[in-house]
Amino acid sequence: MSPHKKYPYLSIKMNTAHTQIFSPILKINQKTYKSICPNEVVMLRGEVNYTIFCMKNGKTFMVAHTLKHFEELLHQYGFLRVHRAFLVNPKYILNYDEVGHTIEMGSNLFAQVSRRKAKDLKMNWA
Repeated sequence: MSPHKKYPYLSIKMNTAHTQIFSPILKINQKTYKSICPNEVVMLRGEVNYTIFCMKNGKTFMVAHTLKHFEELLHQYGFLRVHRAFLVNPKYILNYDEVGHTIEMGSNLFAQVSRRKAKDLKMNWA
């Protein structure tokens, strides 16, 4: 099932420049219309029924959907669910502390890693 039918308010488009570089854009429509490039997202943090997007430029914004909702959409871009409250972009992982079960991300952000998902993180992040 395409994301357009399952989630009619979200759409993923491919923009092409003159150099034929593809840049996916995730459009989120709530009261305000927001469009982001998934490559610019460092991590997503779940807070009850809200998701906080942490961007590469240091800005954050909140969306009134659960983290599971965005996990399905961003899985195709390589995002990893490392904890029940965190979905991370492995491109921005700087360091993984196995003792403290934390990941240091770009933009001075940290995410917790659950013990059960530590194996998946090691296999998918190199």
